[in-house]
Amino acid sequence: MAVLRTIRRQNPALARSAEEKQFIRSYRAAVKEAASSKTAESFDRLEKLGCVRELPDEPRRAALAGEYLTAIARDERPLVVAQTWSEVYAANDAIRSALRPPGKLEAGTMLTTYQPLDRSEAQKRDSRFYEPGQSAVFLKRYGRFAKGNLCEIAGANERGVVIVKDGRSSTVSYRYADRIAVAKATEMEIAPGDRLQLKANGRSIEGARLHNGELVTVARVEPTGALVVTDERGATKTLAPSQRLLVRGYAVTSYGAQGKTTDTVILADAGNRAATNRQQWYVSISRGRKRVVVLTPDKAALRENIQRSGARELVLEETPEHELQARRMRHQQFRRYAIQHEFTMRQAQHQQIRQHL
Repeated sequence: MAVLRTIRRQNPALARSAEEKQFIRSYRAAVKEAASSKTAESFDRLEKLGCVRELPDEPRRAALAGEYLTAIARDERPLVVAQTWSEVYAANDAIRSALRPPGKLEAGTMLTTYQPLDRSEAQKRDSRFYEPGQSAVFLKRYGRFAKGNLCEIAGANERGVVIVKDGRSSTVSYRYADRIAVAKATEMEIAPGDRLQLKANGRSIEGARLHNGELVTVARVEPTGALVVTDERGATKTLAPSQRLLVRGYAVTSYGAQGKTTDTVILADAGNRAATNRQQWYVSISRGRKRVVVLTPDKAALRENIQRSGARELVLEETPEHELQARRMRHQQFRRYAIQHEFTMRQAQHQQIRQHL
């Protein structure tokens, strides 16, 4: 990881008191240490500041929601960063539930939204990863399907993915599977004030750009089902009913947090060793301008895990059984090809020897 010469996000000038100014200076020093791969020193500094708390699962989620509400009470914008999608979903649910009793959220409207199913390019070319009732969002134009079209998946066969538009089925070849995102329909209550994360690029009804990973706040739900939202800069955008490839946005993954800035960042550590490393630690703790809170089930384990080097892809989950089977099948197929290739080469060598005799 490149060493940053200047840390600009944590600015002591933002402080409202001498005590807060000193805290931000120390926070910035911890971020600089993390950027320089001095993760143990970074952790120790934050722990000395009282930013790292060790709690079991249920109390930890309650504390997470409490920290979120406390930040809102300070008129700050908080963001939770988690390591895995399961932890993101749990954090989003905990925070939204906590927002209801104080009246921070009004009663919402139940809408059909589309939750992206993270599929690798190899999986999108495998018929076993498609089920009738799933949806396809077109990321690029393909034949009669325009970019942004949301269509039903009827199934998959040896030729490709069968997709329905306007009552007519078409088969999209696996060669062009990179042009779609696979999603599942989910009923979601959405209310004014809800935070959402968009999961596809596009343009709003007004023509403004929509970015994959963008965080927005719901202003209102139109009778037509359109969502009027405001982005991080305060610009108003309207999402058509077909533009609901999104998830709740109170919590995001470490990978999704890259490039984002908030007042208070809350790291929800789930104790997942495979998803924890130096890069994940740096990205997670450095998003805040003023404050950072780290909630973990095990301080010692977290301190050890953040000293590991990590790949670019930060969000890891346990590998599903069907993916393990697919990997085993690919390995077996490779072995068969290798044996067949070796047999063919030996036959050719024997043929050449016979020709020279």
